[in-house]
Amino acid sequence: MLGAGTQANPYIIQTPADLNAVRNNLTAFYELGNDIDMSGFGNWNIILLFDGQIDGKGHVIKNLNNSGTGNTEATACGLVSNTDSTKSFVVKNLGFENVNFNNTANAYRMGAITNFAYNATIENCFVTGKMATTTYTGAIAGLVRGVSSIKNCWSNVEIITTSNAYLSGIVAQAIENPVVENCYAVGLMSGAYKYGISSGASTAAINNFYDTQTTTTTTSGIGTGLTTAQMKDQASYTNWDFTNVWGINGDYPYLRVFGEPTPAANIGSVSVSSFLSNLSGNTETNKKKGITLESHLNPIFSITTIEKSTKKTIVGYSLPIGSSVQITSRTVNAESRNVNSFISPISSNVNAIFISPNIGNVNVISSVSPIIGLNNRHGKVSRNIESHISRLSAVSSAFIPIRNEVITAWCEAIYNRSCAVKIYNRSNLTIIENPSDVEVI
Repeated sequence: MLGAGTQANPYIIQTPADLNAVRNNLTAFYELGNDIDMSGFGNWNIILLFDGQIDGKGHVIKNLNNSGTGNTEATACGLVSNTDSTKSFVVKNLGFENVNFNNTANAYRMGAITNFAYNATIENCFVTGKMATTTYTGAIAGLVRGVSSIKNCWSNVEIITTSNAYLSGIVAQAIENPVVENCYAVGLMSGAYKYGISSGASTAAINNFYDTQTTTTTTSGIGTGLTTAQMKDQASYTNWDFTNVWGINGDYPYLRVFGEPTPAANIGSVSVSSFLSNLSGNTETNKKKGITLESHLNPIFSITTIEKSTKKTIVGYSLPIGSSVQITSRTVNAESRNVNSFISPISSNVNAIFISPNIGNVNVISSVSPIIGLNNRHGKVSRNIESHISRLSAVSSAFIPIRNEVITAWCEAIYNRSCAVKIYNRSNLTIIENPSDVEVI
């Protein structure tokens, strides 16, 4: 460990191994350099006859596990112990978070910081976690005597017993009137004999409180029982220093040396619904005759419009680049003609310009895959116009009536398909312009 173990230059505890090494020099001064997680250390053995000082400096020891076995002091539960009336120790500014102690196989007293101590000074400390016991147990200390004091400490430890053990929120047994001052306890105790602060009494005990609702007891040799609401009210804590030592923020008081705690999130049932309708399809019917329109939108804006009264069926499938086939004049004779357009993958225009004296049915088919389609129908006789489009665009137009003419535009081969347009982050699309239009006049 860093340091020299003196009061001016204490040893710095930074790892579980450093904490365990305290037993190698029982009279030295120690400080924590950081929080220490003991979850991987295994079973902790209590440090006997400690005669030094540990200053946590506002750090915490987490997940300290201790299972007492046999009936010896060496296998009892606690961080340190001192059964010698000629020795003393100090533990201050140190938190114990989530201790897990089980002393059911050991008859010695139990406490998170000490199970038994002469001349112990414990200040500005807290303990949370669970303890199981068959003997005298206090969340902070099992027994203190001699010139001992426990000041400005709190506990929230669940203590369980199946025997007639005495359970206490701070110190199980207080002998020879130790100072117990400005402490509180809120942890649940399950057993026949349970006491809010201590089962014993002390003439030097002042300003101590325990939660009668959470501890499930109204009995204590030391301290005053309050309701949970009163325990969270600063006015309940007579003569406590809420400027330098304690703070309170609507919950139980906290020790300022550890910083203000972050309130736990109050999360209840939460429903979140997301409705995605980011693209638009518009279908308009402007005249009175029966008209069937179908628009398939995936996933780009499409508009289909009918503006004349002739009965027609129009199907439009859309997505981006163009092919156009147009008939713009009349044929000079009645013979059939075919116009083919092969596009890969950009636009092509094929125009058939001819005149015919005979007016009959006209079929204009543009089958484009994958292309956007624009279908315009001009004329008065019955006609079918179909456009199948995905990714490129096709335009098929018949402008004046002609007879027995077939014009076909076909986009068959699309090269380099891996370069087809792909739309990312679809949920953010709202309207994409450049629509596929179907118009019949």
